[in-house]
Amino acid sequence: MPIVTMLHGTSVELGKYTDALDSFNKSTKIDPKNVAFWINRGNVLLKLNKSQEAIASYDKAIGLNPSSSTAWYGKGVALNQSGKYQDALNSYNQAIQFSPSNAAAWHGKGLVLKSLNSTDESEKASSKANELGFKNSTKSGIA
Repeated sequence: MPIVTMLHGTSVELGKYTDALDSFNKSTKIDPKNVAFWINRGNVLLKLNKSQEAIASYDKAIGLNPSSSTAWYGKGVALNQSGKYQDALNSYNQAIQFSPSNAAAWHGKGLVLKSLNSTDESEKASSKANELGFKNSTKSGIA
């Protein structure tokens, strides 16, 4: 494992998101085909309230691995934060398609459906998230 990879977790754990972003920016230049780097870069950008840049990072990850449930989920979170609820719903649905047991994606889907005033569907998605063991430990659901 390259040293820069090990630094990412440390920076994020300490709440040094700007430092973590710098590390992920360097990492994506060194290894631009590493899906995890792009996803984690998107996660850090979300923590920095840079939703549009986060979406671009998740799109890059999806371009490299179109079946990455994690990338689709992250994109859904970013789109939800941007108020693009229908697009967020589409992303959460993609995440669920590729990983039906992704409790966080079910939870996100429930939140978006609630924003879209689809109360019954929202409750079903939230119930599914709970059934799968969803625990809401962070504001955005992105660690």
